[in-house]
Amino acid sequence: MSNNITLQPLGESDIPRLAEIANDKRIADMLRDYFPHPYSKSDAKGYISFVSEQDPLLNVGIFEGDVLVGICGGNALTDVHRYTAEIGYWLGTDAWGRGIASKALALLVAHYFEHTSFVRLQAHVYSNNPASEQVLIKNGFIKEGVCRKYVYKNGVYLDAPLYALLKEEWSS
Repeated sequence: MSNNITLQPLGESDIPRLAEIANDKRIADMLRDYFPHPYSKSDAKGYISFVSEQDPLLNVGIFEGDVLVGICGGNALTDVHRYTAEIGYWLGTDAWGRGIASKALALLVAHYFEHTSFVRLQAHVYSNNPASEQVLIKNGFIKEGVCRKYVYKNGVYLDAPLYALLKEEWSS
C-alpha cells in the first residue's frame, strides 16, 4: 500500500489527468449514470468547477504523491437527514488493487467527522463490485442491509448493500 496518499482540492491543472483516468468504461460501469462515458476534458472542467463552489468542500482528488489517481467525497443529505452524508470514491484503473481507496476513505472519514457536523456516513455498493465493499469494511463501515434490485445499470438489475459508519463508532 502506498503511504503517500493525500486528499486535495481539484484545480484547473487537474483537468487533463481527470479526463484521462475517468475515461474508462470500467469506472463508469460502477458509478451512477450521470457519470459520463466517454469522459472528456469538458466533463472534467465542469466537475471541477462544480465541486470548487462547494461550501464546505465535500469532494476532493485522491493523490498519490503529486499524481491524481481518483476522486472521493460525498453529498450532504437534507431535511431530517441533514447530519448524514452519502459518500463515494473511485480510482483510475492504474491505481486499483494497491490499497489506495482504503487509505483515501480513511482520510475522508477523518475529515468529515473532525471538520463537519455529520454524524453518519453511508454508501451503497453495487453487488458486482466486491472490491468497493471491502474498502468500506476495512474502514469500519457496518452492513445495514441489502436494497434488492436497487440499481438498474447497463440493462441489469443489481442489489446494493448499504453500509454506514456513525461518528461514535469511528476511532481516529
